[in-house]
Amino acid sequence: TAERTAEISYQGKTLPVLDIAFKGDAFNPKNRDFVAAVLLGELAFGNTSDLYKKLYIQEQRVESFGASIPSQRDAPLFEVVARVKKEEDLPSIRDEVYAAIAMFQSTPVDEKKLDAVKKRRKFGFLMNLDTPNKVAGALAYTIAVTGGAEAVNDFFAQIGLVTPGDIMNAARKYFTAERRTVVTLKGARQ
Repeated sequence: TAERTAEISYQGKTLPVLDIAFKGDAFNPKNRDFVAAVLLGELAFGNTSDLYKKLYIQEQRVESFGASIPSQRDAPLFEVVARVKKEEDLPSIRDEVYAAIAMFQSTPVDEKKLDAVKKRRKFGFLMNLDTPNKVAGALAYTIAVTGGAEAVNDFFAQIGLVTPGDIMNAARKYFTAERRTVVTLKGARQ
């Protein structure tokens, strides 16, 4: 019911890592909020997002940056993770993530951007089914999580229905301070 924070010191050498996690829902391909959260992860923090372009490409303050909205049987954490080049940038990058979330909570996403992410998600999945081994792997995971292969069709049917309003609703439902845990990992100094 409230934000949790922790700072972990690691004796080995590593760049600082910022992990901002939110309590999510278990995978349900018919849950519009969950499916919208998957798309939100790509829109707000994926390789084509404004924030990724700013932090990774333009300013080069992060070594890696992205979101994970896992499809699991039990309720997972929806995470935004950044491996930061300079420790002093941790607070400002955290604040940039919060600002991006606030924008998606208050402003409808551009329909063209949403459609592009929907297509990329669908056709990326289909293009990865290019060998029998990959088909079996994709279906085996889905069957293990849901009990049936029809979840693939249900998931992509639901993706097709997601609106900019659904993206806002998912941002407001899942990405709140009450559901948030923030952990920073810092390595040993030289």
